[in-house]
Amino acid sequence: PSVDRLRAKFDPRDYNGAVLLGLNGICVKSHGATDELGFANAVGVAVNMVRRDFKARISEDLEQLISENPDARQSAAV
Repeated sequence: PSVDRLRAKFDPRDYNGAVLLGLNGICVKSHGATDELGFANAVGVAVNMVRRDFKARISEDLEQLISENPDARQSAAV
């Protein structure tokens, strides 16, 4: 039972979905070899990002960082 709980805790299907930054929108890449549970979790990641206005929050955080360090604007544009 302990091994089963540990295996369930580290099931990669529960963490499927890599977030791609640098795009003008929400983009979550699912692993190609995942099953329906993994794909559903990746879709869930995207839904949560939309609900929490992730894109706007990232933009606001970047603008704040740039305003605190004007030299960072050139690095952020690359």
